[in-house]
Amino acid sequence: MAGDIQVNLRIPPDLKQKLLEQAQFHGRSLNLEMNYRLVNSFSTPNDSYADIMQKLDEIVARHHKTKRLGAVQERLNTALFELGKVPMVRQLSPARIAYDLGYERADEVVRWFDGDLEPTFAQLKQLAGYLGCDAEWLMFDEKQPYPIKNQDMSRFDTVQSIVEFCFEPEVGFDEVQKVFFIRNDSTAGDVLIIKQFSHKHAQVYTTNIHLSHVVGATGARIQALFVLALRAICKSSEYKYRAMSYVFDIEICEQLKQGMEHPLKLMARTTFIPWMDDIWDQGMYEGQSADYYWQGYKDLCFRVQAYVNENPKLRDMYP
Repeated sequence: MAGDIQVNLRIPPDLKQKLLEQAQFHGRSLNLEMNYRLVNSFSTPNDSYADIMQKLDEIVARHHKTKRLGAVQERLNTALFELGKVPMVRQLSPARIAYDLGYERADEVVRWFDGDLEPTFAQLKQLAGYLGCDAEWLMFDEKQPYPIKNQDMSRFDTVQSIVEFCFEPEVGFDEVQKVFFIRNDSTAGDVLIIKQFSHKHAQVYTTNIHLSHVVGATGARIQALFVLALRAICKSSEYKYRAMSYVFDIEICEQLKQGMEHPLKLMARTTFIPWMDDIWDQGMYEGQSADYYWQGYKDLCFRVQAYVNENPKLRDMYP
């Protein structure tokens, strides 16, 4: 038949043998036998030949989906699912995404999420920006869906520089809407910082800050500068309503560090704990219990205060 195409189909040896036997019995070639059986598998009394051939084309197309096509589909739907769990994000669908991205019709975008069509690299970058995930991950399955950045806080010499870092947006964003300070509920008490740029976009930073009374002398200066930076933020009319503090259990902190889940989705599972307002305020922590926010909390507060008293130049580092 004119216009026919060749399809390479991998089948088990025993199935091929049965087809050969049936072809010989009916006096047909193996090719005609396979075509006959495929067409008739779709045939009903109401089927036209065109309908049958369309269904045949569909099954051949499904068979020939590439591994990459399926992998891209999986990553797209993972990112869509994660974003759907973020508070303040309306219910999303491929059709809504098509509309928001300026497409005249939803069909092409729906096919991306159904795994029937691979987006171009430019389209995948656009989708990554929309879904709040990493473009390299979406395009190539490299890195993490939500990459983590490590911030060496020891490079900051002043309170001002720490405050500026906390409210400095990443490239591509105009501002930091909120900053979340997270203390790991572990003995080490390592601190994570999350900057939120929009209702869909955020960046997680691991740091070498340890809010713990057992931290070594090397970390005492970083502790003191960070606590003074929190004081400056809380006293600032510009920043105080854009910063919040939390204590996360070890499991949630690990999930944040792995970058496999949307950080704003994980934030929704926890409750604000105002340790950032009290940790620098002697009038507050003196009246609180020893383990008011975490084990060794009050000892840490006195330790930081003692370090600041011994290093009066730190007092001059307020913004």
